[in-house]
Amino acid sequence: MGDYTTAYDWRVKYDEYRYTRLNEKISAEYARKEGLFEDQKKQEKIEDQKRELRVREAELASVRTQQLALLGGAAALVMLVALLFNQNRLRARANIELADKNEVIQRERERADLLLKNILPEKTAEELKLHNAVQPVRYESVTVMFTDFKSFTQIAETVSPEELITELDSCFRLFDTIVEKYGLEKIKTIGDAYMCAGGLPSANFSHPVDAVSAAMEMQEQLHTLMQHKAAKGKPVFEMRIGIHTGPVIAGVVGSHKFAYDIWGDTVNTAARLEQGGETGRVNISETTYQQVRHLFRCTFRGNLAAKNKGEIAMYFVEGKRR
Repeated sequence: MGDYTTAYDWRVKYDEYRYTRLNEKISAEYARKEGLFEDQKKQEKIEDQKRELRVREAELASVRTQQLALLGGAAALVMLVALLFNQNRLRARANIELADKNEVIQRERERADLLLKNILPEKTAEELKLHNAVQPVRYESVTVMFTDFKSFTQIAETVSPEELITELDSCFRLFDTIVEKYGLEKIKTIGDAYMCAGGLPSANFSHPVDAVSAAMEMQEQLHTLMQHKAAKGKPVFEMRIGIHTGPVIAGVVGSHKFAYDIWGDTVNTAARLEQGGETGRVNISETTYQQVRHLFRCTFRGNLAAKNKGEIAMYFVEGKRR
């Protein structure tokens, strides 16, 4: 319209209005974006908090797991300690019981050894324990002694069996003491007969003197014992003793209730000398006499008949030489 001034003014107003609207639009967009950004930041913060919460929960769970593990470990440790303590207590009790059993076994073994050595000579008992057998041994010179009570059968008929065994036991206990004193070996008892020998199981040269010395003391001690028995009205025993020196075979026979024994003509001859003797006397053979005559006074009785042996030279021992 040719009105440039007015047009210019309106143009300026238009641009101002347009720029104002644009700025408002930009501000609104910025505000929207700012709001979105804030929301995003808040969401990210929430996510961070959630992650932190999860981390804390995981840490708490780990701590709880560790605590539970520690508690379980402590409980297991307590149980282990209790188990070890119980095992140690049981082991200690078992050791005590084992020690007691070992002590009992040791006592029984010692008792068995003592019984075995009471039955057999110590050297023979040791051989039997080591090898479960005993090899027979020949001894070239052994002195064998037999004792026997006169009229034992008649005495046995007048007293009770219990009294008879008691009296016999007192006599044999006396003989055991004397036999041990002189280093002789008790072989066995057969009824009222007592048999022992010198020079075995360990060989020696003094066995004839040992045997005669023991026999003389046995007669003396028995005489004294019988005087006391007679004063009490008890049975009185009188004893014969026969002694012979010579070779024998010694060993153990049997596998059940075994016994140490000796065999040979020397044993038979000693038995015949006992049978050919007299009560209260010690009857010895020529062989024994030749080995003890320097210490004992002896009386030659002559060559006397012996059952299944023909005639045997016999001597009574009278006592020791001064």
